[in-house]
Amino acid sequence: MRPLLTTHFYYQLLRGDYGGLPNATERAEQILGRAPRPARESSAIIKGARACCAYERPVPTARMLAKFVEVHFGGAAVAAAAAGLDDCVIFAP
Repeated sequence: MRPLLTTHFYYQLLRGDYGGLPNATERAEQILGRAPRPARESSAIIKGARACCAYERPVPTARMLAKFVEVHFGGAAVAAAAAGLDDCVIFAP
């Protein structure tokens, strides 16, 4: 079995900030730091969603998914505004 962290594709990390570990941002930074091809510009902590379920906040989650598709797969499937700083903590490249 191949390890999860393979070099064949980009890794996007989306998680909520409510519940779970108190240091969610630092833990997410560690995970992205270990990924061979992190998609940092389209990874985020979704404010107000549970740690295990970023989809509780569908609008900012969908914006970050659209950004991931646009950056890594040659164009957005739908027009979407960039996620605002009030919706997400977006990781620096």
